[in-house]
Amino acid sequence: MKRTFKPLTFLILISLLILTSNCKEEDTILFVYPDFSVSDNKFSAQKEFSYAIDLADQSELLLNGINGTITITEDSTMNTVKITGERIVKSTTQEDANTRLNELKVEIEELTGEIRVSTIQPDRSEGRNYIINYDITLPKNIDVNIQNVNGSVSLREIHTNTTVHLANGNIDANVILPLDGFIDLKVINGSIDLEIPENTSAELSAIFVNGYVDVSRIDLNAKVEKLNSLVATCGNGDGTISLATTNGGIKVRGY
Repeated sequence: MKRTFKPLTFLILISLLILTSNCKEEDTILFVYPDFSVSDNKFSAQKEFSYAIDLADQSELLLNGINGTITITEDSTMNTVKITGERIVKSTTQEDANTRLNELKVEIEELTGEIRVSTIQPDRSEGRNYIINYDITLPKNIDVNIQNVNGSVSLREIHTNTTVHLANGNIDANVILPLDGFIDLKVINGSIDLEIPENTSAELSAIFVNGYVDVSRIDLNAKVEKLNSLVATCGNGDGTISLATTNGGIKVRGY
């Protein structure tokens, strides 16, 4: 049986942890991937992939990852979604890694209103490591919703509503918030580093259990700072920025 990561399940899990503690495939580019392996998995098989999807009525990208890094970049000259990356299997023998690579797949669904990208892998890894690294380029103003388990997420100068929920890894994001838009970043084990324009207008909420909050080069109004949280207004407070970690620091920087 194959599985994809369930975003709703993870959303519930990360929310409970924070609250409880706080009371067309083709060869393209070779990526350097993170080492999720155990000591015996010395052999790896990998294959690169590339897809280009023309937009119809879609206004959101939903990415359900499991293990691997995710990078999102915006290109305002495009009207397609470009999805590239690499599938990787690590195992104790080269033969096994090569054979099991076929079990690791990228599933793409073109649905009404959204493009859904999902990692598909076996329910039981049996000691192997299944990894997919994604590098995705989007047109401007496509909302981003990322759910991932292990692996850092990088968002590079995107103009959109943004959701990232991550179990283990860091979130590094540069986001230009739309008027009345939202940024929702949550991680259990890892840090959040968010860059926004210094004139951003939003209600800011940053909550952590074991970590800190550091805000710089942004004027904050009506600031309320407590032991494990900071709430404030940026500008007129038109949008919403919600940040939360269980174990890790939160940095918000204006530019």
